[in-house]
Amino acid sequence: MTKNRIFSSVVAAALLGGTASIGLAAGTAGAPATASAPAAGSVSGGTAGSGAAGGTAASSLGAGAASTGPAGTSGTVGSGGSAASGGTSASTLGLGAYSTGPEGTSSSLSTGGSAVAPDGGRTSGRSFVRDQGNKDIGVSVERARDGGDVSRSRARTTINGDDLTSRTIDMSRDPNGDVTRTRTRTTVDGTDVTSRTVTVTRHPGQKPTRTVTEANSALTPPPQQ
Repeated sequence: MTKNRIFSSVVAAALLGGTASIGLAAGTAGAPATASAPAAGSVSGGTAGSGAAGGTAASSLGAGAASTGPAGTSGTVGSGGSAASGGTSASTLGLGAYSTGPEGTSSSLSTGGSAVAPDGGRTSGRSFVRDQGNKDIGVSVERARDGGDVSRSRARTTINGDDLTSRTIDMSRDPNGDVTRTRTRTTVDGTDVTSRTVTVTRHPGQKPTRTVTEANSALTPPPQQ
């Protein structure tokens, strides 16, 4: 059983190199965001993590970039992840962008996901983008279950001016109680890019294993002419 919401493939291609069978919901405020040119400087960063325990596996990644120059500023942020156990799997992703220039400010946001379960299993999910005035929010939630095998994935992306945040949480559990979980949060705040990924694996009766990856990048804006 496969459940897809297919609206566009832009986010999948941009964030995950064209991963197939990912559905998207898209929303745009103003014109589509594009990078300012020429840029006097740019900065980018991101983190990723993956783990496996028993019959479970999960992975997530996040990336962000910002640029600034005489023509204006721009920023892009995205995160995505997946989880699998047995014959179940779930994936979500989100991407947000903004740009400012002589003609004003524009932003765009897309999000989506998919879930898969064998015959007899169950899947559920939803994706939406909401315009809350000065803030845009996109959320995707996907779940798959087949007996004791469970896979879940959730992505949330927000745009609030030049403050962009995208985070994803992915978890899988097998009938034996093995669990794998990953969580990635990436933020673009003006010309600062930060990202953090936490991966946790757990076997029944054992202490969890936790791995953390962090990245921080900053760009000093060019002097005013």
